[in-house]
Amino acid sequence: MWWNTGAPDYDGKPANAQIIMGGLETDVDFAKTMGVKMLQGHDFTGTPADSTSMLLNKAAVDAMKLKKPISMQMRYGGKTYTVIGVTDNVIMKSPFEPAYPMMFLYDASNSNMNTMRIKAGVPAPKAVAVLETVFKKYNPSVPFEYKFVDQEFQKKFITEKLISKLSNIFSALAIFICCLGLAGLASFTIEKRFREIGVRKVLGASVRQLLLLISKEFLKLVVISFVIAVPVTYWLMNNWLENYKYRINIHWGLFVVVGLAMFALTLIVVSLNTLKAAMANPVKSLRTE
Repeated sequence: MWWNTGAPDYDGKPANAQIIMGGLETDVDFAKTMGVKMLQGHDFTGTPADSTSMLLNKAAVDAMKLKKPISMQMRYGGKTYTVIGVTDNVIMKSPFEPAYPMMFLYDASNSNMNTMRIKAGVPAPKAVAVLETVFKKYNPSVPFEYKFVDQEFQKKFITEKLISKLSNIFSALAIFICCLGLAGLASFTIEKRFREIGVRKVLGASVRQLLLLISKEFLKLVVISFVIAVPVTYWLMNNWLENYKYRINIHWGLFVVVGLAMFALTLIVVSLNTLKAAMANPVKSLRTE
């Protein structure tokens, strides 16, 4: 986005309207090249009429309260432009803010940056090499510098990526500590019930039944913690996502997967500690009785 400006004048514009818009000069096939959806009208095609044509994005149409923007006359910079198309909104500034109202003007002669879309299926290094050859042919005195749009866009999320990495590290550490605590609690419980386990084995309890008996108590704790954690987690995640205009919705399936993972992890940790006592010879635990 090259500049900020007040909205152009047009018939029916409110006298007290204070609309700030972004401006961008571009060339033929802007929307097609950038993959921006045309909601109404058409893109710049390179005809002489384009020099007095204008594209607006949906945010601009909404801000200016235009019901039928196509073919409207816009007076801007001492010239009169005809609106030939309306594009869908795209994030060109901060992803934390709503899409900025934008107007696009046609200028095929003044260029400080070329934007190109690589044909699908063509390796990027090969395409860049060809572009460099063409660029140096027509601009031999200018250094060939290029950036990929997706990589530049990802820079808007550096803070989120850092938070993600830190969250993953601390989450893994928290899970590890919880597993150690769970293993210690399981060992302590089994030690207290060692003779009970021996008696149950003498009376015919199977290893599977003993595992379920011990695990059931820990699974109750997991269910209680899960019920407490889910509403709090959902509230925190949803509040964070509210910062974004374009965002995903939190699906309930995510919590189901997490819950099943918690159950599985609990069973594994408890079972590993219980298995030794469940398979031990009951004579060892009952010989002093």
